[in-house]
Amino acid sequence: MTAQTTTYLSSVPPQCVDTERALLVAVLAGNTDALEQLDAEQFYLELHREAWTIMQRMHSQGRVPDNVSLAEQLNTDDAL
Repeated sequence: MTAQTTTYLSSVPPQCVDTERALLVAVLAGNTDALEQLDAEQFYLELHREAWTIMQRMHSQGRVPDNVSLAEQLNTDDAL
């Protein structure tokens, strides 16, 4: 391993984008418990952080997050 590779690997935080997607889909399927246990900052991708924040806001307003209202809000916030 080169010094450049070692520097890159040590500067990239741990991540698993597939797991992030699975968690977002689970919440959209109605499993909202995680919304109260995780923060948006725990997601690696900015789009996932934006989506998580919106779903948390919807949940705190008593609304059940769904893919249509999430997509509308992401468009409104210019996140897409």
